[in-house]
Amino acid sequence: MIVCVSLAIALGVVVGDINKKNSNSEGGIQWNATSQRVQYNVGYGLYIDRNDRLYICDFPNDHIQRFSPPSYTSPGTTVAGNGTFASTPGTLNAPSCVYVDNSSNMYIADANNYRIQLWLAGASSGTTIAGTGVYGSTASSFGDIYGMFVDTTNRQIYVADYRNNRMMIWPFFGNASTFIITGINQIMDVQVDAAGYVYTASNTAGVGSVLRYPPNSTTGGIVVASGFTFTEGIRLDFYGNLYVLNSGNGSIQMFCASSMPSSHGVVVASGLSYPVDITFDSNMNLFVLDLTAGWVVKFAKL
Repeated sequence: MIVCVSLAIALGVVVGDINKKNSNSEGGIQWNATSQRVQYNVGYGLYIDRNDRLYICDFPNDHIQRFSPPSYTSPGTTVAGNGTFASTPGTLNAPSCVYVDNSSNMYIADANNYRIQLWLAGASSGTTIAGTGVYGSTASSFGDIYGMFVDTTNRQIYVADYRNNRMMIWPFFGNASTFIITGINQIMDVQVDAAGYVYTASNTAGVGSVLRYPPNSTTGGIVVASGFTFTEGIRLDFYGNLYVLNSGNGSIQMFCASSMPSSHGVVVASGLSYPVDITFDSNMNLFVLDLTAGWVVKFAKL
């Protein structure tokens, strides 16, 4: 049976106040209102690896920073890029998202270099596994990437090609995409569930929506209530519940896996400035990257 896990969060509590609780516990689980902020200048993408280490894409400073548990305090360790934008194997240009596999290898969307880099654990440079390094709109190239999903089992990457309004599946080290869904306006993110269904976050005239596509299908349908005020991202948790970043509204909504398609979501976080990414650690603590505020906030599960 799929468990619907609801995060109960009330923002705006001063750092260190970890005793205030919200009574919303739809799934029988509660979180502290605020546990910790990881102070950071500006980031864009987040990921937490199997060792609960936090990775942040420092988009304007062209490198990836890693923060260690349990405190996640600054300064972090630079694990990819050198802080200078360039297109050599050892540099990055506006990294937008990162995935870390069980061997601590990083997969980095190097947005302004129009490529995805595989950065092996401990390496000082990366290898291009998708993209040409040049903007394009053919099956063998892509534009700006703000979201991706890495499938290490099948050795392929789902690419949210924002500039070209499409989602592409790109085999590791492939010369071109093997599957493309077009007509996804301003696609910001992509997720894939355990059954192979593809979820996309897109926007039209500032209004966000989330579509779900069956495996190997180019026809999708609205999976949750639309009308979000620009959707920067989506995330599936360990249970298959879907979290939608209602970025322009400064909030996050959760949709239970067992009730999708759904027109009813639970607001699990509000009062944010402009959330662009979320992730979970192994204990289901929630981390939110609040772009405008310039920090990552961790909400600890009780």
